[in-house]
Amino acid sequence: MRKEIKFICCDNDPKLLKNLNNEQIDDDEAIKILKKIAHPLRLKILRILVYQTEICSCELTQLFDDSQPEVSRQLGILANSGILVKRIL
Repeated sequence: MRKEIKFICCDNDPKLLKNLNNEQIDDDEAIKILKKIAHPLRLKILRILVYQTEICSCELTQLFDDSQPEVSRQLGILANSGILVKRIL
């Protein structure tokens, strides 16, 4: 049985937005966070999650011309940086 993995923005308010408004985050740290979304596919994923707060990784693969491994890789980068949360069903 294959597990379904869904991704959601953290509390519908990504860590990115919280951290950039935090005075304790210096400019270098803010730049690191912004670099996490600088990839075109990562930006597309986040734009979709603004309107659809939860989506399966297989649905994202169907939406883009990119391969499933590439979509998964970019989702992993966003999840590892705390911008997205991975939920395995």
